Amino acid sequence: PATGLPAFFSERRIAAVAAANRDVPRASIVPMVRAIGLLERGDKSAAAQALTEAVEAAPRLANWLTTLGELQQQADDHTGALKTYQRALKIRPDTLIALNNVAYVLALVLEKPAEAKPYAERAVALAPRSGAILDTLAWIEHLLGNDERAAQLLDDAVRLTPKQAEIRLHAAIVYAGLNRWNEAD
Repeated sequence: PATGLPAFFSERRIAAVAAANRDVPRASIVPMVRAIGLLERGDKSAAAQALTEAVEAAPRLANWLTTLGELQQQADDHTGALKTYQRALKIRPDTLIALNNVAYVLALVLEKPAEAKPYAERAVALAPRSGAILDTLAWIEHLLGNDERAAQLLDDAVRLTPKQAEIRLHAAIVYAGLNRWNEAD
């Protein structure tokens, strides 16, 4: 009942998660196993609740906090996600996904691109060859009216991830704004 799995599978899954997380107490492993099972079944809301329980039992796990933040963000709990990502960053300031997602929530959801920019810049410093990370900073630059800088970043983002539709859309918008019509097509 604690994991939502049959007893045999439950113990195997707990052992596997514990082996990958040696410093994590069992009180956190069990709800994490439940969260994984719920995610596999597509129940993101219940998974977020189980993950919240796991994080409460082991509050220093930045990667688990980041996963919880992603679930909160998917459930449109942007304020909760922002707080959770910021908790993760207090533990591990170089948590790339948390940095990028804080920047995204601040800039696009809360409409505070100036506050978002330092987070996005830190993310780019950590992953300068990630098209998605570059795109976040580029879009923030665009929102701040810095389209020349946004275009430079988007040139790299498109080159690194040419099949990512959202990045190409952002590039087209910025290029069109700069009258770079050939590139906007």
